[in-house]
Amino acid sequence: EAKVPPAENWREGGQPLNDEEDSGGDQDSDLDQIEIVLDEDDDEDDDEDAGNHEDNLEMLDDDRALTRITQISLPSTHRKSWEAHVEGLQSQWKPLQKEVQSRARVLRDAKEILERGRTYFIHAFGSHSNGFDLRGSDLDLTTITASEKSGKMNKKEKIKCLRNLEKSLRFHRKKVPKNSKNTKTGSFIRYQLIRARVPVLKALHLPTNTEVDIVVHNRVAVLNSQLLETYASLDQRIQHLGRLVKVWAKSVQIGS
Repeated sequence: EAKVPPAENWREGGQPLNDEEDSGGDQDSDLDQIEIVLDEDDDEDDDEDAGNHEDNLEMLDDDRALTRITQISLPSTHRKSWEAHVEGLQSQWKPLQKEVQSRARVLRDAKEILERGRTYFIHAFGSHSNGFDLRGSDLDLTTITASEKSGKMNKKEKIKCLRNLEKSLRFHRKKVPKNSKNTKTGSFIRYQLIRARVPVLKALHLPTNTEVDIVVHNRVAVLNSQLLETYASLDQRIQHLGRLVKVWAKSVQIGS
């Protein structure tokens, strides 16, 4: 005798539900949704892998292009002509040996006068010490102390310090006979204190006729100069390029 299914197991329209539809229909539907989500995640992973692959190919192409560029060389005759032209420009821009010696004397005299009885030291920075100096450029000096408080000096305190430096230069000048250029320690004249954002004391070294700019505790400038000096020592062409950029910047009036 056939059994009649309960009323809740009948479809709309009078058709009975089978066992799979009755027991697992909802579960199958959930599994279908999970599979769809997993498929979407797989598609996203595939897209990401494809994107990474394309990026890797682009990087590889860039490396190959750079390799090809570095392998390009001028014909020997053109290269020699270009190198001779660059050397000719450098001979016009590079300071003469006499000028280098004069700057060394200025630094020595400044240390002799300004470090006497003081708690700071005088250091050169800028083009004179970084290897990219040009002919006729002035000499940049700064005071450096071991105290951390000196690095936090405000503008007023820096001006006061520069005034004390000026007094030391003036005091030394009084001890040197006028019109004397052959003293053991050269004197400085034409003092000018500029109250800019970074205060500067300007002076002229009398024996060598070299202009000097003195600032207070510019430790970062000293470190930058040492870093550039390291770069310049690696290859002479770095010096050539640096001087070329400086001359170009001055010619278009964007150099300080």
